[in-house]
Amino acid sequence: MAIAVLVSACTPTNPNVPTQWNTYQNQRFGFEFPYPPDWVALPPPTNQDGRAFHDPDYPNIEIRGWGTLKLTGFEEAEETSTVPASNFTTEQGLPAWLEVEVGTEESVMRMTLESGDVIYTWQGQSPKDRFGEYYSLFYAIAQNYRVTQ
Repeated sequence: MAIAVLVSACTPTNPNVPTQWNTYQNQRFGFEFPYPPDWVALPPPTNQDGRAFHDPDYPNIEIRGWGTLKLTGFEEAEETSTVPASNFTTEQGLPAWLEVEVGTEESVMRMTLESGDVIYTWQGQSPKDRFGEYYSLFYAIAQNYRVTQ
């Protein structure tokens, strides 16, 4: 069982990303996001759709971003939006959907946005009992997510 939380009521007071952080850049889908320099990169998938990183001390605390091509050519797909209405705006000014799922064991913050023919997704996840410690970090990364093409 998971509980979704409305994010607008849970905005951190200082979601800034330090300048010494690294930036993951995805050439296939044209997006980037910052991550702490000591986080460990997991092997990229063979399709190069994104990348995941985990906290060096806690491998079960992870951030991940990926792109997906929208389905086209189907009447149903054209009539139905694949991303809910916007409740969040990135620093780049892109409207997105940001949700938090508080599970019994794991919690997730997920941001989804559409641009052109691509659906962009970024998420941070941690054990439920550690999520409060990582909430501001996850929020700052989502806010500084950028589409580059």
